Amino acid sequence: MASTVEKTGYQGFGSFHSDDVEVLIRQNAATYTPPSLPFEDPSDDPAHSCPQEDFGDAAKRHFMIDFKQWTFINHGAFGAVSQAAYECAELWRRHCELQPLRFIDRELFPQLVRVIRELAAFVNCRPQDLVLLPNATTGLNAVISSVQLSPGDVVYSLNIGWVQTHASHG
Repeated sequence: MASTVEKTGYQGFGSFHSDDVEVLIRQNAATYTPPSLPFEDPSDDPAHSCPQEDFGDAAKRHFMIDFKQWTFINHGAFGAVSQAAYECAELWRRHCELQPLRFIDRELFPQLVRVIRELAAFVNCRPQDLVLLPNATTGLNAVISSVQLSPGDVVYSLNIGWVQTHASHG
């Protein structure tokens, strides 16, 4: 005769009781309740806003690069984060370091789901169709590695070199 074990204690994300993150990602927007930020939202501060008219030289004031001593021309490979994004990331690092176990074990997944859902709404896609990646190379590697190729299969690729590279090297 099989016996049933009843869950007791903490019920939710974490090492001992893991809910399915997919349930939160797929949950209807009308019933989903996002977790609150553990600190005051820095984007509510007008000093961190980036007006739409701030492009080109006007946008430089939002970044940490020392533009007086540095001409930054390699934007496609490396780039500086904006001051506002840096400060927000620092708030997250500080919050995590206050109680790392609580953050990693209890708060991280629900916050990532919140971000995925917000970004999906912004780019007008379903949350389950969006994946967060550290960079484009990781994304390409994941897709290419997922394809099971056999001898004789043909792979097509776009020639997507930088225009300036072609102009400089002929």
